[in-house]
Amino acid sequence: TGFNANGYFARFSVDQLDDVRFPHNGQLASVEWDSERYQVGGDKPFDRLSLNWLTARTFGRQTAIFWASAGATFNQTNPTDVRTQYPLGGLFNLSGIAADSLAGPQFAIARVLLYRKIGRGGDGPFDFPTYVGLSFEAGNVYQKLGSINWPSTRKDASIFLGIDTFLGPVYLATGYEEHGREAFYLFLGRTFK
Repeated sequence: TGFNANGYFARFSVDQLDDVRFPHNGQLASVEWDSERYQVGGDKPFDRLSLNWLTARTFGRQTAIFWASAGATFNQTNPTDVRTQYPLGGLFNLSGIAADSLAGPQFAIARVLLYRKIGRGGDGPFDFPTYVGLSFEAGNVYQKLGSINWPSTRKDASIFLGIDTFLGPVYLATGYEEHGREAFYLFLGRTFK
């Protein structure tokens, strides 16, 4: 918890994942609250609440992950204020569209990821653990909490190759959107957070 010149924030999390790069077992849960207060000459106050939960289970060389995230903005008076917007789009966040191409004051997304370890990693400098997998994602951004419903949910998927390098995880992926759009990714960095 803490505060800054604009307001207050709090974050509570429990992380029991065995690996932050490519989880195999465990859970991650977090709740985050951000409160922006009045500023002299500034915008109206607002509050944001976001939730994130991920659980991973491994069966032999196969791993299954269920991952859900949601966020809501309260007391919002300006729906176009960028501080109140949650972005969606990009790898595992509606993979069929470009990163951060959607934004809204409310969002919800659920994902199922399945991946298989195909390279064990070893002693050589370029022998890294390697995974091949796919994801199924359903979510969207919304202007009002009451407008969240299944018919307005976007459905996306991806196929990916992941390599756990000493620089961090590297992904080569293709994302698919339900209406036929595609996105391609060469991505370095953590995706599970």
